[in-house]
Amino acid sequence: MYVAFFGLAHRPFGPAPCQGSLHWTDPHWHDFERLRLALIDGAPLALVLGRPGTGKTTFLRALLRDETLTDIFRPAFHTNPTGDGPTLLRWILSAFGAEAGAADPDRLLARVGTVLDEIRAAGRLPLLAIDEAQGLSAAGLQMLDRVAGPRQGARQGEGAALQIVLAGLPDLEPHLEQSHPSRLGLSRDSMVRLQPMTAAETADYIRSRIVAAGGDADALFDAGALALIHDQAHGLPRLVNTICDRSLNAAFGAGRPRLDGAFIREVLAEWQDSGDALCLLECPAASLPRAPQTAPPGARPRPVAQPTPPDAAAVASIPPSPISEPLSASSSVSVSGAVSAPGSPPAPPPHPRPRGRRLLAASTGAGLGLAAVFVGGALIVGLPSGPGTPIDATSPRLAGAGAVPESRRAAPLSDRPQAAGTVPGAGSTETGSTEAGSAAERLARTRTRIEVAETRLADTLSELDRLAARLRDATQETGAAEARRDAARDAAHRAEADFAQLQDRIAEAELRLDALDRRLAEGDADRLTGLQATAAPPAPKPGPKPRPDPAPAPVPATSPLELDAAPADPRVAQRQYRHALGSTDPLDIAIAYSRAAVNGQSRAAYYLGQIYEVGDGVERDIDTARQWYRVAAGEVAAAQVRLEDLPEAPADPDRATARPLASSRSDGVIELVWQGSGPFVVELAAEPGPPAARFATALTAARLTPPARPSLLWWRIRAGRSAPTDWQSIDPR
Repeated sequence: MYVAFFGLAHRPFGPAPCQGSLHWTDPHWHDFERLRLALIDGAPLALVLGRPGTGKTTFLRALLRDETLTDIFRPAFHTNPTGDGPTLLRWILSAFGAEAGAADPDRLLARVGTVLDEIRAAGRLPLLAIDEAQGLSAAGLQMLDRVAGPRQGARQGEGAALQIVLAGLPDLEPHLEQSHPSRLGLSRDSMVRLQPMTAAETADYIRSRIVAAGGDADALFDAGALALIHDQAHGLPRLVNTICDRSLNAAFGAGRPRLDGAFIREVLAEWQDSGDALCLLECPAASLPRAPQTAPPGARPRPVAQPTPPDAAAVASIPPSPISEPLSASSSVSVSGAVSAPGSPPAPPPHPRPRGRRLLAASTGAGLGLAAVFVGGALIVGLPSGPGTPIDATSPRLAGAGAVPESRRAAPLSDRPQAAGTVPGAGSTETGSTEAGSAAERLARTRTRIEVAETRLADTLSELDRLAARLRDATQETGAAEARRDAARDAAHRAEADFAQLQDRIAEAELRLDALDRRLAEGDADRLTGLQATAAPPAPKPGPKPRPDPAPAPVPATSPLELDAAPADPRVAQRQYRHALGSTDPLDIAIAYSRAAVNGQSRAAYYLGQIYEVGDGVERDIDTARQWYRVAAGEVAAAQVRLEDLPEAPADPDRATARPLASSRSDGVIELVWQGSGPFVVELAAEPGPPAARFATALTAARLTPPARPSLLWWRIRAGRSAPTDWQSIDPR
């Protein structure tokens, strides 16, 4: 495999993108965003259309893995559907984790409706995605129409019972129109048509896949290679992957560290000659551009294996064969040994083979040539002829050969000498024996070279096995080191979380100490707010007795009530989260994310941290952003990353500020939203005046359960040691 040869971490052009190697072109990303917003807005049907190889399956799987959609939907995936309506219903039940059993279509349809209602009751929406949907039968489309229809008891405006995404070839659209579904609606925003990539997009795509595999694209492919790959692949990602993968494998076999246009052209020519199709397409591929007659500057010539010619002296000494035809001087012989007709253009050079096969072909050709010389000499020396039957001297023979010697023409086979040099007149026999011995020696040397090459090949394979074993060991060591690093990082995260909780407790203690200082200053030490102890008033200093006031100030009858946070409501969180995704007002988005976050939506807390970090619609405050990132870090990994990147700056109570933004009261729960820098204390009262209850927090939103009596209708914020804001009325929802 070429991965280790090019220094890559994994195979960059596999059939499916590896983690982190998904590349988006601008048109594909715009289509993705448009389709995602259409699903969030409740589109009952969405289509993803494209030719084979345009990336429909990759697009669909990326859509189902999107974190925003997985927070809203419960997806189910199916590919290449076949069968009738009941078969499709059984698959839908299985995809959503429910048992189908053997039942008639009506019971199956009722069972599907029950499962969809259970998914919706859990706070998510059911979403069905079907790949290769052009194979859906008319009965299957009609059954999808019935499943996606409004459910019984649904209120007006709630939308379809099941949202569907279909991906397939362009003929899927007329197939849907011919079936005339009654309830599956399709709008322009819920249909995308994936187009092939441009030349620039293809080059960016190849570079991103190589970079994701840990390599350098410019060091592997030059500009000519990228342009040729785009032309031959027609901008289709699947064909681009196939050509790049096979070209890298061929470069590994040839020992080339970098691929240029000439090498890509040779590889494609080899595939065309061998009849190996790159991919099954409905349209034929463009013809391969003709290779240049001269090699480009700096290009390394590719050697062509040719059979080793026999020794010139041995060829000259071979007697004429009685079955040979004379060759004219104008005839030409090609490199491969084929004879060309006079005046015809020279035959093209043989097709280059990979390096290993070229070596084997050259050695085998040399051996066969020497064997032919040996056999030809033996046949000529021992030509069978009957006793007393002379050889016709006028028989056709090779051009330029001498006449047959008299001894050869007159002597029968039985009368020829058995050993060279023992009988006078045996010179021809001596010559043939010498030629046969020389040919045998050359054949033996060729076999020896082949054996040496095979031994070297075996040594190379053994070395590759040892390198693969070392690579596996290194990979295991790397995995163990990564596991230790992850464990250390988790421990650090837990320590940071504990430290953050300690900071919150310290801030709460400081608030209570401030309240104690105020009470001591007012002389009311036996009534403390937020503390479970009392303190005696300080002893008076000796001195003149002060004159009593004629009318001492009244002491409040009770201290403000400490409130607890109300339980989170997933339905409110989902509603506010979707409202924020569809809004365009920055301040309205911040308020909606705040209400979704206090109701348990971790991703809303993460987005709210980003809003306060950059100051989008609210005043920028790093400490407030840090508090929201901490809320989201338990479920959103990106929030923990942002916490690590934020500068360390503890909250300063002297510089704390607050400004109320929104409030609501419904079903015995109060939700409040403000902006500023904490820590904060929320104070509530039945009317403007002394507070009747309060709640301490480091966030910029609160969800509270007020007491039944008194009815709290006003609120204000006290940030740090600053003065509280003006009283604000709580709006009923």
